[in-house]
Amino acid sequence: MPEDPANYLILSVHYYTPYQFCITGENATWGSDSEISEMERLIQKLDDMFVS
Repeated sequence: MPEDPANYLILSVHYYTPYQFCITGENATWGSDSEISEMERLIQKLDDMFVS
């Protein structure tokens, strides 16, 4: 990893869950309780790994 005197890091994340909503082009919906919980769980993993 390159050295940065300001000690910054940029992370770009592509999130494709549920894939029916993002990739297939189907007329799908998103936002059920389970979908939101899964998104929050995965974002928490990112926070744990890269922020905390």
